[in-house]
Amino acid sequence: MSNKNFEGLRNIHKGRSDWTIKVRFVREWRGVTNAGVVFKSCNYIVLDNKNCRMQVFVPAALVEKMSRLIVQGNAYFINNFQLKEYTNADKYRAVQMDKQIVFTADTKVKDVDDKLFFIPNNSFDLFDYGDLKAMTKQVLYFTDVIGILETLPTISRIPNKQVKIKFKITDGK
Repeated sequence: MSNKNFEGLRNIHKGRSDWTIKVRFVREWRGVTNAGVVFKSCNYIVLDNKNCRMQVFVPAALVEKMSRLIVQGNAYFINNFQLKEYTNADKYRAVQMDKQIVFTADTKVKDVDDKLFFIPNNSFDLFDYGDLKAMTKQVLYFTDVIGILETLPTISRIPNKQVKIKFKITDGK
């Protein structure tokens, strides 16, 4: 894969699977059912050189293969993947993007020397502390927060549901 023939994450769209992108894998996680069973599939957040983030979904059948190839924090060329456009029913998205990458059996991942270009190690959507309360009323996107804990968290388990953590934070003012 050439160092020059790749697209930025904002430019890729559904309808093709032969895209080549150059990204850094900045986050990795596996979902958990309400019963606490870990999903066999895997999710990543990737970041490109234009500071654009996108979620990557790796189906269970490909997780073992991809986990041998991908190291969180490293940069890679990726090609031959599918794009899934989110619908209004897709809630709790990890990043503010209207699509996600879905790996297929044809997806290729090749490590790249990141000394030849710059992709940040992290990226966050920063919002004013005053906007945080309004953001808690939406369910489309997760919100990252940084603050000072004003009260210690209280942790409770909702029957047959997820863990609930309540806390108060402040911006220190």
